[in-house]
Amino acid sequence: MNKREWRVRMLAQRVAVEQRSDKSQAIWQRLLTTFPQVQHGTLCCYVDIEPEVQTRRWLQDLLLPTPEQMAVGSESHQQPVKAPLGSPILAVPFCLPDRLLLYRLAAWSELSPSRFGLLEPAAAVRTSDRQVGPEQVDVFLVPGVAFDHSGNRLGYGKGYYDGLLRDRQADALCIALAFDDQVVPELPHEPGHDIPVDVIVTETKIWDFRPNRSRPTG
Repeated sequence: MNKREWRVRMLAQRVAVEQRSDKSQAIWQRLLTTFPQVQHGTLCCYVDIEPEVQTRRWLQDLLLPTPEQMAVGSESHQQPVKAPLGSPILAVPFCLPDRLLLYRLAAWSELSPSRFGLLEPAAAVRTSDRQVGPEQVDVFLVPGVAFDHSGNRLGYGKGYYDGLLRDRQADALCIALAFDDQVVPELPHEPGHDIPVDVIVTETKIWDFRPNRSRPTG
C-alpha cells in the first residue's frame, strides 16, 4: 500500500480504538515515569483533537490552570494564573498553510479554537517575544496517524512535524504518543523527507529507537 492507502486504513483503525481516555492516561503515566525530562526544560506538545491520544487533561493538570481555576479568576477579575514554578516551558503549535510555528503559553485561556477545530495560541500570544524556535525545544511530543517498528511516522500528509523536527537540536528528544493499534511492522517512508521519531509510548509499551535500545519494553 502507498501512504494514502495506509492513511485511510489507519485513520479508520484509530477511530475504532476503544477506551481512549483510559488508554491515554496509561500512556501519560508510562511517559512521565520513564521520561521525567518531559516536566522540565522546553516542551513542544500538541493539543489533542479526537481521536488522538489525549493531552489537554495533562496539560491542564500539570502545566496550566484548569477551567475551574480560570472561572474563579474570571469572577474575581484577576489576571490569568501562570504556569506553576518548576513546570516546563510549554510551546504549542500554530498552523500556517505551509508550516507550524511554536508559541509559549502561560495560561490555558491563551488558546483559541481555529476554523479546523484545533486549539491554538490566540492572536494576542502570537508575538515575536513568545515565539519558540524548534532549535530551542528539549522534548517534542507529537501525534500521528500511524508508526512502525523502526520509528517511522505517518502524519496527516502536510509534512508539518517533519519540518519542525528537521530543525531541532541533535540532542532534542522526539516522543510519539500512540495507541497500540497505531503501531504496525512497516510503513512506506521517504528517507530525508520523513523524519522518524526517537521513541513511541503506547498504553502497553515503550519503543525506543535511540542507539542504545532498539526493542520494545513493557
